[in-house]
Amino acid sequence: MIIDRLLLRGQKEGRKDDNEETIRRRLEVYREKTQPVLDYYRQQDRLSSVDGNRELQEVTKTLKAVVT
Repeated sequence: MIIDRLLLRGQKEGRKDDNEETIRRRLEVYREKTQPVLDYYRQQDRLSSVDGNRELQEVTKTLKAVVT
């Protein structure tokens, strides 16, 4: 579960703000504020996703293709 993963990250990195209450609040704000924006642009066929877990040059190439 994402909460468990973030709690573990907080322990490893010493982040005091990565507690369960804060994480749950962040997820709630995401669902209320961010997700509707993504849904809107997806419905308008104006949303692009870029996999940032690749080599920097590949991500850069994809980003340039998306914005031009």
